[in-house]
Amino acid sequence: MIDSGESAVSDSILFVTHSPQRSGAESVMLDLAAECHRRGMSVSVACPVGPLSESFPPWAVHVEIPHLGRDHGRRTRAGAAWGMARSMVVAARTLRAHRGTAIVANSAHTLPALRLAGVRSVAWLVHDHLVSRKTRVFIGAGRPLLHHVVAVSPTTASALDGLVDHVAVGRLGVDIPDDAPTGALPTGPLRAGTLSVLTPWKGVDVFLEAVARLDDATAVVAGEAFPGDVGYAAQLRERAGHPDLAGRVTFPGRVRAADALAQWTVHVSASIAPEAGPLTAMEAMAAGVPVVATDHGNPRNLLADRRGVLVPPGDPVALADAMSSIAADPHGTAAMVRRAYAHVAEHHDRRETVPALLDLLLGTTSSSAPAAPADAVAAPSRGGGGSR
Repeated sequence: MIDSGESAVSDSILFVTHSPQRSGAESVMLDLAAECHRRGMSVSVACPVGPLSESFPPWAVHVEIPHLGRDHGRRTRAGAAWGMARSMVVAARTLRAHRGTAIVANSAHTLPALRLAGVRSVAWLVHDHLVSRKTRVFIGAGRPLLHHVVAVSPTTASALDGLVDHVAVGRLGVDIPDDAPTGALPTGPLRAGTLSVLTPWKGVDVFLEAVARLDDATAVVAGEAFPGDVGYAAQLRERAGHPDLAGRVTFPGRVRAADALAQWTVHVSASIAPEAGPLTAMEAMAAGVPVVATDHGNPRNLLADRRGVLVPPGDPVALADAMSSIAADPHGTAAMVRRAYAHVAEHHDRRETVPALLDLLLGTTSSSAPAAPADAVAAPSRGGGGSR
């Protein structure tokens, strides 16, 4: 197992995550699980029953635990807190059987349950950029267990400053096509798209308001809502039915990124809160699709040096202008697309980033691990700064 005194590699590993849903963080976790399987380790994943567990490959053993996140069925804050505490205890009973296994926590929500289970040592993969008061409590409960803390980007690491003893910085990766894109845009009117979970902080409503300002543009909102955000998704569809957008917006649900991106003029990440990646922007850059993203979090690093266009968060006017500029300057856009592809091909190739990320989590070394680029390096956080 991973022990607090030294790094050792177990022949089995358990990934633990709090939600039954599958989004970017869970996809990264499954990539790491596949790498463990490739290395000959037996792999288990502890999570609630749902879309995530239903997507497991045959070699992954599902360990069922209750949902450790927000309970949308409880109407009061006290009721939600009580329900979460009870779920932590139930999960701990199940996790107790895995105390001799190398454990990777894929979410801060799992840390109290792992502490209750008597686990000695945990590697924590940090996906979230912002640290809420509730998350600080979870980290405080789990801090004595944390042997390796690995953030997926420098901005994610910076949010942990003073809250853990040390944080390493890895990087996310995507599939990189062998052929570099030419940067040529599709013919016809501007077709903007976003690949996103339909939740308020992703800013899809801002995206729709921006498209409404572009008379000839069409939009694709590719993604699904989690159970707690079905009301927000309904609001988006209602907005798309207004006269200024009627017939111009489609909602295809969850789609393969490559299939969607091949039809788009521009990919938009309109998040109103800072992103740790986002993976979807990297996928667009690899596919040769220009990216417009909000100017905070990791996109500020990812799209630096004219690899994309950055706009202020929550500003549909600036977002509309940025999308228009993509179509208005095909030569400049083509050069931007080529720079973007070159960057992700060098620094965010999943064939290299996944093994390197796993090595950081397990405390192992790999001769194939590439050198970290400027947008994937951060100084270790201050130690002994209290708990969160």
